[in-house]
Amino acid sequence: MTKAPCNLNKATAPPTAPDAYPGGGAALRLAFSRRGCPPEAIDLMIASLSKSTLKQYSVSTTLVDYISFTKELRSTSSDHLLITVKRPHRNATAQSISRWIKQVLQESGVDAAVFSAHSARHAATSAAHSAGLSLDLIRKTAGWTASSSTFAKYYKRPLLQQSNFAKAVCIPNKSSS
Repeated sequence: MTKAPCNLNKATAPPTAPDAYPGGGAALRLAFSRRGCPPEAIDLMIASLSKSTLKQYSVSTTLVDYISFTKELRSTSSDHLLITVKRPHRNATAQSISRWIKQVLQESGVDAAVFSAHSARHAATSAAHSAGLSLDLIRKTAGWTASSSTFAKYYKRPLLQQSNFAKAVCIPNKSSS
């Protein structure tokens, strides 16, 4: 498959707007980056997209679509979000989800020997805290009791240069492609 060239220049790029649909721009940014487009060209392309296009790549929109799509596949008594891919579709176990995360990490160029599915839990809870979510909400979402000190002891870590961290973890190195 031949990669399409990215012949855009930064001088014509409109200003980058905040991500109105969280995850939408990030998903597209990663896809363009994997095709070898320079960051300036990616900024230009994302800034030129309509709100409806960005909404299609939004995490929340994708989640609503996933729930709707899998409604007929899940049992009526299921209250789990994720179900297995193969029939019969069952609630996904922690082991299955861990395997899926590890596979995505590997396919994204992340060294799965260093970063695990559990690393995502560390990063997500720290990012949630940095984004201003309350400790009570973080504990509840992570399944910790109200009196748990697990987050404070092991997870509450400062996120150093968030954009550089995200680029290093989420965007594969060209030499590894």
